[in-house]
Amino acid sequence: MVDALWTEAGYGWELEFMHTVVQCESGWNPDAQGDHYRAKGLFQIRIDVHYARRSAEWWAAERWRDPAENATLALELRRESGWAPWTCAR
Repeated sequence: MVDALWTEAGYGWELEFMHTVVQCESGWNPDAQGDHYRAKGLFQIRIDVHYARRSAEWWAAERWRDPAENATLALELRRESGWAPWTCAR
């Protein structure tokens, strides 16, 4: 599912690198919460930095736990900032 989203978005050429980042960030655990519960889901999206990108209801309903939802938000960040938002990509 995540691979399909990434490929459809035109980033299929970097699937292996994306896998490495997700493995490092969350160990592919969609329920992962790191950095004092500020980083959420597969891609460890920082709620304190990216809260405004989704509605309060989206965060309250914990939709970040859905791998497709988390990957979609990660793709937005990837398009805008490259891999800069992810520590594991450095």
